Amino acid sequence: MYVVQEMKEKIDALREDCIVIDAPLLFESKLDQICDFVIGVIAKEEEKIERICKRDGISKEMAKKRLSIQMREEELSKKADYIIVNDGNVENLEKELEKVWKERKE
Repeated sequence: MYVVQEMKEKIDALREDCIVIDAPLLFESKLDQICDFVIGVIAKEEEKIERICKRDGISKEMAKKRLSIQMREEELSKKADYIIVNDGNVENLEKELEKVWKERKE
């Protein structure tokens, strides 16, 4: 868990009001315990595979293996404070994130 410890140290050193952690294994690594709230972002399986392949330059099989170790969306939906559906429309994603941020500030 070297990566988790390093992340915690970097977060402590930042001393910012808002820090975003993008971690596919957030709950599995127990990093959720240091978060004030969790936003789960879900997408269609095929869309996730395509995004991973494009971003990391890997095969569909490798992308599927990566996804297989992540929490299922049903469980994520139960554990996260907010769920956002990422359908590939960046404007919609930004609007949903703004809604969450606004709600948290109130």
